[in-house]
Amino acid sequence: MQPPIIRVVCDSTATTRLASLRLPDRYRIDTVDSLAVWGAAATLATPTCVVIDVDDSSPEVDTQLCQRLCAIGAAVIVVYRGVDLRFVVRAMRAGVIDVLPSPTDDGTLIAAIEAAATRAITSHADARHAARAHDLLARCTQRERAVLTRVAGGLLNKQIAADLACTESTVKVHRSRAMRKLGARSPAQLIQLVESAGSHAGIAPG
Repeated sequence: MQPPIIRVVCDSTATTRLASLRLPDRYRIDTVDSLAVWGAAATLATPTCVVIDVDDSSPEVDTQLCQRLCAIGAAVIVVYRGVDLRFVVRAMRAGVIDVLPSPTDDGTLIAAIEAAATRAITSHADARHAARAHDLLARCTQRERAVLTRVAGGLLNKQIAADLACTESTVKVHRSRAMRKLGARSPAQLIQLVESAGSHAGIAPG
């Protein structure tokens, strides 16, 4: 598998050291000038580690974009030149792998990037699987999705019928049709697909 891309996001206030870091030759390094511009529209065709240099002038915007990047499969590291611990907490809750203080020595930063690059392979694969599950679930009707989310929640056909004010046989028909559309051969596969689709960025499957 191709090694992850390392994208270094350096806003105008960032130091140039991040952009010129000496990483192993197997990594391809791209530099992005603005997190606000790139992060809001970024798509990840390959596993990607994102290194973001953040000051404390707009932590809310940065954490929102970090959350989006993590949701689409990026492994994110933040180098933070502030003292607001609330920002650190928000960043970690957004899915950031590590928040490093600045200045940080090159060895520590490179080790963090290599660990994140390894994580990026799994994160990217998980995000692609979630996107595929979401696309499959979109083929189902609203009623079929309503049944599926309740199946994934552990309800029996009888309970789902009572919840949706329909007959148990109707629930079985919706469930059978949805399983064919999803290519699920067992309830376990069905539940896995629904849960995976629910982890896709911006998705509310039920």
